[in-house]
Amino acid sequence: MTPPALSPPLRIDRTLPWALAGLALALALFELTDIDLRVQDTLFDAARGAWRVDEDDRLGRTLFYSGPKILLIGFGLAVIAMACVSERRRDELGFGQVHRRDFWVLALTLATTPALVGGLKDATNVFCPRDLQRYGGAVPYMKLFPLFPASDRPARRGYCFPAGHASGAAWRWRWPPAA
Repeated sequence: MTPPALSPPLRIDRTLPWALAGLALALALFELTDIDLRVQDTLFDAARGAWRVDEDDRLGRTLFYSGPKILLIGFGLAVIAMACVSERRRDELGFGQVHRRDFWVLALTLATTPALVGGLKDATNVFCPRDLQRYGGAVPYMKLFPLFPASDRPARRGYCFPAGHASGAAWRWRWPPAA
């Protein structure tokens, strides 16, 4: 019997700088342009004063909210299952070159990303498009970094950035849980 192959070392040193550079570029794009408003304008029907896909649209909610959530949970469970099966079984399934550790790293990432995004939502104070005056709400539009003027400060905090959809978490993760 031959000993199992050693897993290659983690390559965070190769991927982390690229991920941070991508994040910095995305933040710069949205802070220095109004591309976010242009995209939202296409999703808002100004004549009706309503979103093209709203809370009452059953198909839209399934496609954009509950469906992806279910797929993500299923994918996470499959990743955990693959991390638990033997190397021989992974070979039979065609995943022989993927090491057990890689599945655990992916599972950990799938679990921690929504929690991290939930924490950032508490810190950023950015409102959802439906809350903005531009789309019939009561709050003025503000970018991520500027502060609301004292004369126009909302009574509550915003809780919409980073977007749950972008993190794969179309639900709210909060700690401590809201009462």
